[in-house]
Amino acid sequence: MPGLTELLDLHDFERVLNSDVTADKVSIISEGKIVPRAAYTWKGAATRLPFNRRSTNSVQPQAVAQRLERGATVIINSLHQAWPPLGRLCGQLSAEMGTAVDAVGFLTPSDQRGLRPHWDTESVMLVQTFGSKTWNLWEPPSPAPLAHEGPGFSQADRDYYDGRKPDHQFTLTAGEVLWIPSGWVHSGSTETAASLHVSLGFLPFSRYWLAMKLVQALDRRGPATDRFRFMLPFGIDREPEQLANAISEVVADLTEVLPTLDRAELTRHLADDMRKEFWTPCSIASVVMPTAEADIPW
Repeated sequence: MPGLTELLDLHDFERVLNSDVTADKVSIISEGKIVPRAAYTWKGAATRLPFNRRSTNSVQPQAVAQRLERGATVIINSLHQAWPPLGRLCGQLSAEMGTAVDAVGFLTPSDQRGLRPHWDTESVMLVQTFGSKTWNLWEPPSPAPLAHEGPGFSQADRDYYDGRKPDHQFTLTAGEVLWIPSGWVHSGSTETAASLHVSLGFLPFSRYWLAMKLVQALDRRGPATDRFRFMLPFGIDREPEQLANAISEVVADLTEVLPTLDRAELTRHLADDMRKEFWTPCSIASVVMPTAEADIPW
């Protein structure tokens, strides 16, 4: 595996931007606000689409460079799909951790702030590959957020954390990493040096996810589970007492039926479902040369 600073340098970041990347993979933040995509795609350009660009939705590299000169932060999403070294790293981490891992690149000029205070529903590992960046961290406003909840930060929330002293502060230089658990509010800024870092997101499987999967297992036909297929009465939304009784009955049925499910079968089924959520590497050599040991070149 290459050294951390070799995962993505400035020239690598530039190569991706020049590789006909589409606007859905690139975001630009200027003064804390998202820049409209039309401002840096060929769709919004005054000139004709060059012959070597796929569509007007392709990013216009020169427009991105001009935004950088004005102090904007440039973000490349799903960088593991566009840059092979990060793709291999995310694949290895996914296989070892048993969860999906993605990569996002952030380039911020000197003496600028990137994103304003926010939190992520997944835990992230920040890998500083060039320059330095100082991070302010605040304890989570609510512990263990679920994937579907999202930050939902308002302007007032961001102003609140901007005016509050951070609970922790770290400055990362090239080759250093910082782990930020899900839910922790964070914001980064540069000083005299520009910054390039990769955010590795570890997309979690929660106990909530497991509970949902257990309930989904009730769709299998059988004497114990068929009771969950019966329709609720029409107009039950206007009958609070009837709806409350139905809730009590379903809770009682769940308490009775869930312990009877085949746990060994469920374990195999859920393990397969988990593996479908992330990329698992294979070794071609072990297929064409069965006696050879698998050799996956990370």
